[in-house]
Amino acid sequence: MDGGRTVLKPDSSARYTVLDFWALWCSPCLAVLPEIDNLAQRLEKRPVRFVLINCDNTRSRAKVRSYIRSKGLRAGVLLDPSQGLLRYYGISSLPHLLVLDSAGNVVDRKTGYMSGDELLLEEKLLKLLDK
Repeated sequence: MDGGRTVLKPDSSARYTVLDFWALWCSPCLAVLPEIDNLAQRLEKRPVRFVLINCDNTRSRAKVRSYIRSKGLRAGVLLDPSQGLLRYYGISSLPHLLVLDSAGNVVDRKTGYMSGDELLLEEKLLKLLDK
């Protein structure tokens, strides 16, 4: 969010990383953001990292920052204005959610959002953590 570059790499303290790809123009994305943020707070003592990845262009940085603050979102936010991560993971529509294991392998993915999807994600994560 500060304009610097960040390398998204495995986090040794997290067994799983949830990447939530979203954009300001995407209504379903905006609906799921608070739910994912709440899930991140519920699982904060578990080895799961949540990263909200905004895919708007660089001109939207101030709007993204303002939106995050206005909603009180606490999960980490990264910007992908060149959409390099979208291409890397083969994502063609938003919202899109990926669950990565500690080696960076995709273990689950979900496109779109319906109310209650965050509860299904929580259930999946808890099952993965119990393995």
